[in-house]
Amino acid sequence: FSNLIVTVDDKLIDIMKRSMPNIQFLSRFQEIQVDPTKTKHILLTSLGKIFRKKTDDFKSNQNPWLLASNQKVKEISKLINKTKKIKVGLSWKGASQGELKRHIDITQFAEIFPSEKFLLINLQHGDIEEEKQKLFKDKNHKLFCIDKFDYRNDLEGIAGIINNCDLVASLGNTTAHFSSALG
Repeated sequence: FSNLIVTVDDKLIDIMKRSMPNIQFLSRFQEIQVDPTKTKHILLTSLGKIFRKKTDDFKSNQNPWLLASNQKVKEISKLINKTKKIKVGLSWKGASQGELKRHIDITQFAEIFPSEKFLLINLQHGDIEEEKQKLFKDKNHKLFCIDKFDYRNDLEGIAGIINNCDLVASLGNTTAHFSSALG
């Protein structure tokens, strides 16, 4: 892939470069000078049909696609790994599509993951204070959140949190895909 250039959102560049060092990753806002007679343009999400043509192609690589920063994993570990409980990363909302509101009531997770055995760890961005309080009031279950952490933009940190979780529970959203790629 020495000639492959991929443009991505700025917050993905470091993790992508670390994970796939043979590919050149650039900001999607960066102007690229290319010779149109010697290049092809394809959407990143279309690469699957080129590299995964049959079911067995998925079995050939069982390694994670994305690699979290070791430094971030260690930083997060110091905050999270103070418990013997099973650590569950949670993301319960997705982007709304028109009138369809995509979410799971956070209290339902408390029924699946009782507080005696499980530490629920936030992976959800946005204003979650009301849901966090509801979880505690209705189910006596705390949601572990990292203070002053940018859950929307710090994807290196999110990867660090995910790598410190024993499992991740999420509806179909970016967090689910990111978790799968991290292994």
